[in-house]
Amino acid sequence: MVVSALMFHAVWSLLVATFLETFHRHRIVNVRNLENEGNQWEEITSTYAANVISRAKKGGHPSILFVGSSVTYGFPLHQDAIFTKLVATKFPERTVGNLSIIGVGMDALTDFATCSLNHSNMPDLLVAEIPLVNSTASIQSSTASRKRICTHTANMDIGYWGLALSRPYGTGWIPLLWEEVVNESPGQDIKISQLPSNYFADTQHFKQIRGQYEAVLRRYLDDVSQMGSTVLVYISPIYTPGISVAGADRASVEEQIALTQAICQAHGKVTCLDSSTSGLRREHYFNLTHLNHKGHRAFSEWMAEQILAHDGQGRRH
Repeated sequence: MVVSALMFHAVWSLLVATFLETFHRHRIVNVRNLENEGNQWEEITSTYAANVISRAKKGGHPSILFVGSSVTYGFPLHQDAIFTKLVATKFPERTVGNLSIIGVGMDALTDFATCSLNHSNMPDLLVAEIPLVNSTASIQSSTASRKRICTHTANMDIGYWGLALSRPYGTGWIPLLWEEVVNESPGQDIKISQLPSNYFADTQHFKQIRGQYEAVLRRYLDDVSQMGSTVLVYISPIYTPGISVAGADRASVEEQIALTQAICQAHGKVTCLDSSTSGLRREHYFNLTHLNHKGHRAFSEWMAEQILAHDGQGRRH
């Protein structure tokens, strides 16, 4: 009985690993579908990043790794429609991966996603999102500054099969492997509804947290600057004309974007891209903070041009 259970677990672990390797080569699974107990998110993200970089090295290809929140993840679209996958099709001589976590700010990104990116496990090109809205929402006026400490466990070095083998979840793996996708109707207009008062930081709230936000931003830029041979950074696009329609403070958000861009450009160790014009095209948005299919196609064209302009390892196909 015990032997049968062990054999079933080994076979099931192999199936899980094969699924991850086959269907999530470009975009990591949505780790938010799994309760973050212990170091689970870090172990899954680290295993994914190592897999992308290892495939690139084995194939003799330069690697591009995108990191970010739901914008870069491509929520709520299937991975074949998102801008990072479209960028990958434009650079077939490169190995491209999407290491993003839905709903996180800058501190959470470096805690849960990018700690493994160093030394031999570093992409040739890192493209990092600044998730502005998530970051301001996660900062309170009483938030204390902290020094980031990366977690490292043995499970981060054993690959997908070893990762699944070390976790006897059985069918508990299924929620993690499930990909939620929203089918968008062609020509569907942007969805703008009244937002919670704390969704965007208004002028008064941002004044209270500005010092903490600037500290978090500079720390994030310092961190990601060391995680790729070349590092490009961009602010997640927001449909700013719709903010006031949703009852929020558009002027404050535009001030936050301008401040973030200025700090990023002054940093000196990353290349800060200007994505501000992406926030003006109503037809490119699913809602105020997420792109639709058309928006992802347009953003992929823009991003491919930025890669060509700032990183010389790959030519466009």
